[in-house]
Amino acid sequence: MHKFLVAFIFALLATSMAKSQVTTVSGNLTDSVNNKKLQLSSVSLLRQSDSVLIKYTRSDKDGFFRLNIKDTGHYILNITHPGFADYSDTVSITGANNYDLGSLYLTLK
Repeated sequence: MHKFLVAFIFALLATSMAKSQVTTVSGNLTDSVNNKKLQLSSVSLLRQSDSVLIKYTRSDKDGFFRLNIKDTGHYILNITHPGFADYSDTVSITGANNYDLGSLYLTLK
């Protein structure tokens, strides 16, 4: 009975830890003409099925952004910056991986 109880508690803890893993989506925002980093750009992640806002952040002084996501699924990444065309792309989160999108270039309007 003791072994069963220990195994049950271990399985319960392993399941709760697996669900609490966080996936990171990150990237760097750059002006495509002047090759300058875009700070304070608005970065939002929407659920693809109903466009509900899941996460929001702003890029830092180096144009870097990071979003931490707890649930797998299909999302829409929207990036806006005054004077630049909006950037939109789909992102599929399939597990607890880190998705580095690298340099994303925004073009002038």
